[in-house]
Amino acid sequence: MQRNPWGISERKEPLCSFAEIMDEEVARKLQLEEQSSSDMKAADAVEAELCERDDCIDDYTIAKLLQKDYDLEVEHTLRLKEKQYNKDDKVGISLDLLKPSREKYDSDESVEERDDEELEYVNNKLDCYTIPEFGSKGVVFQNGRCVTKHDKEICGRKNVSKFMQFPAEFNTGDAAKIDLKLSNRVFNQLKVHSINMAKRRHRVHETKEKATAELAVDTTTRMILFKMINGNLLESVDGQVATGKESVVFHAVGGSDLIQERQCSNFAVKVFKTTLNEFQNRIDYVQEDFRFKNTRKILKLWAEKEYRNLKR
Repeated sequence: MQRNPWGISERKEPLCSFAEIMDEEVARKLQLEEQSSSDMKAADAVEAELCERDDCIDDYTIAKLLQKDYDLEVEHTLRLKEKQYNKDDKVGISLDLLKPSREKYDSDESVEERDDEELEYVNNKLDCYTIPEFGSKGVVFQNGRCVTKHDKEICGRKNVSKFMQFPAEFNTGDAAKIDLKLSNRVFNQLKVHSINMAKRRHRVHETKEKATAELAVDTTTRMILFKMINGNLLESVDGQVATGKESVVFHAVGGSDLIQERQCSNFAVKVFKTTLNEFQNRIDYVQEDFRFKNTRKILKLWAEKEYRNLKR
């Protein structure tokens, strides 16, 4: 045993085993869990007791009514300020964003039910709406009011129905089940814009583009091919087979009459180019030749030459 030089003996705490330490920690943990569960039960009991009282419900209703009255006063004050600011000005200041919203006082279910009811009412109103029939005078009496065929509301709805019949390339949107109206001025501007877009889409700027657009299939050539298909001479015209400086060859399927006559279903359609952009020095060869003064004669000569080559 060690001795202290000051004559005071040191007290040593008794050593605890590992099992005793674990038992103490488990007991402390169980005690904390029991205490927390008892506190939660007590809080639930107090809350249930408060909710069962009628005076709490009455206080909540009174608070909602007071808040509603206060919001109405605020809206009235903001309306007076708007009148004071705007007066007789054409451009007015709106303070609607400062007004308190009343939706927070209603439950989500009531808001959804109200929206569904309003949507159903609007849809029913649109489905039941019919444009009145005007006689020879162009006037009809509706709900004690004289309505003409130039009425603003009737013309607006007619313009919307015409607007929805614009070409598919014009993005009109979906106005179904929407009480939409277009003024005559807006409708006329949209109509002119649609016509200009269609012209701009099909416009060909230069002669060479008109002659050699889409591999020599210009407007005139396309009409000739359509006539051949409608006349049952050809069944269909497929893709390109070969191309050159002077012509383009397409694959075609013959019609029933042509198949019976030729005993063959596959044919070649050769389209000659009238403007040869790829053959730039062509003018040196055909400038003084009298045979190439007329384009129609040139094409006929080329076709006859090609026919003789095929007959060999």
